[in-house]
Amino acid sequence: MTEIQLRGPLLIDGTPAACPTCGAVDGLTFTVSRIPIATWPAWVTCPAGHGEDSDHATNAMVAAALQARTGRTVATDVDTFRAVLDDGRVIEGELAFEWVMDDLRQGAKAIYRRAYRPWAKRQLRKGRRAAGAAVKQAAGTVAETAIYTPFAAGLGTAWNARTGIADPAKANPCRTCKGKGAFRLDTRFHDSPTVPCSMCAGTGNAAI
Repeated sequence: MTEIQLRGPLLIDGTPAACPTCGAVDGLTFTVSRIPIATWPAWVTCPAGHGEDSDHATNAMVAAALQARTGRTVATDVDTFRAVLDDGRVIEGELAFEWVMDDLRQGAKAIYRRAYRPWAKRQLRKGRRAAGAAVKQAAGTVAETAIYTPFAAGLGTAWNARTGIADPAKANPCRTCKGKGAFRLDTRFHDSPTVPCSMCAGTGNAAI
């Protein structure tokens, strides 16, 4: 590796190295030049796209930064460097973010905590509410059957006992046919042995 990409500035004895063209100090990339001499200026590029020899950084500084970098192994790590050159100058800075495996693990955990787990809880609560409503409805149906069916049967028995009429619809029978709704004819002039009552139209109920 022959370059360093910084997140902030490259500090040389506390002074930031800048892009020779636009003066930018953050996010610069320093690359070892084609001439492999330690004191030769390193090639610097800035986020704006400018690229030329650096006025301050050398090839030796790039090599020292790469050798002194802390690297990253877990998501909470920050990749920094601090090195003392042979001439006594101190360089330091923070390198740009590079992915490690722990970043993916922590990202998956964050998605699970913030998205999947709340969704799963909502689905569980919805299922519990649906099951509770079904149980409640079934219990109400059973209770209604257990209470009202015997009650209705009791009412029918009481009605029959008091009136002697099995069908409450015939509580007011036709006086002509006595509630039968038809007459039986034993004559040879009729095709049918019974004819409907003309007073109640065959219903057996007297007109109100």
